[in-house]
Amino acid sequence: SNQPDYLTFLETMDGFEYNGLILFSLSIPEPLVRNLFVINDFYRDNDDYINPDLSQRLVIGGDSISLFTYDTKSDLFEIRDKVGTENVFGSFHSFTDFLREILNTVA
Repeated sequence: SNQPDYLTFLETMDGFEYNGLILFSLSIPEPLVRNLFVINDFYRDNDDYINPDLSQRLVIGGDSISLFTYDTKSDLFEIRDKVGTENVFGSFHSFTDFLREILNTVA
């Protein structure tokens, strides 16, 4: 509820994929790698490794080199390195600014 633009996006589009950039869906169950609930369950509960950088955030999408997260404590959308998840490439207070930035990388 702190991010009404993101809620509007989910209500309108419920996920997005363009030129390798993915924002996960809430209701589309297949493929599993594009479902917000399944992905976040993996980052919080798996038998191999729980990444502390991602287990405390909502992973909302990604591209070939980055993961996109939402930090509920700081109320920030973040672009993180997919391999070194402690590295943050950008932080955004609004979903609109975040979306503009990630779309500029694939335009």
